[in-house]
Amino acid sequence: MNTTNRKLGGVLVGVCGLSAALALLCCAAPWILGGALVALGLGFILKDAILMSLAAVG
Repeated sequence: MNTTNRKLGGVLVGVCGLSAALALLCCAAPWILGGALVALGLGFILKDAILMSLAAVG
């Protein structure tokens, strides 16, 4: 396996892990996810159009 494929695989695993963690927080404790996003200044992500498109990509 060459280094390009290895780096791409690592990036994809990282992105999928982040998506899985987001999905877990969304279902298990939505108030924690909402509070964390607002605390980080990312409260605009909580709008339905943006949140649904991020969920579809993840």
